Amino acid sequence: MNFVVGDTIVHPTYGIGKVVGIEDLIYQASEIHPFYKINLENGVIWVRADEDGGTRLRPVTPSEELNTYRMLLTSTPNVLSDDRYKRFSECNARLKNPSFAVWCEVVRDLTAHGVTKRLNEYDSSTLRKVTDYLAKEWAISAGISFVDALKEIKAILLSSQGAAH
Repeated sequence: MNFVVGDTIVHPTYGIGKVVGIEDLIYQASEIHPFYKINLENGVIWVRADEDGGTRLRPVTPSEELNTYRMLLTSTPNVLSDDRYKRFSECNARLKNPSFAVWCEVVRDLTAHGVTKRLNEYDSSTLRKVTDYLAKEWAISAGISFVDALKEIKAILLSSQGAAH
């Protein structure tokens, strides 16, 4: 995927950013490679572009796909392990593929788990972080405010919980 200056992107660790530059930088003391300069909410990062122009970055989810993700949020959640270490490992493994779908699934599953069992600090922290990333991307995709996106996501999750009982 080739990105250009001005593109809004999603980084797997840092979330939403905007490409503000593409520069050739010295890499490993001798090689020169193209890097994307990305402005984030809390700073700037440089991400190496692969030979084919691709990176771990991805574009923001298109608005026409949001209905698919609304349905995903209301779908039957995966049952998470009662063992906190297994649950930690499962969530970490899933989040290594930081797609919009994975974010929706993790938010759905941790929210459902929290309805029947108390979330520990890791679960709560993960749920807050992933919900934040999800709502930021949702807001950009839908052309709404972050607060409205967060309200919509929470309303969808709440409605699916009500339907399950």
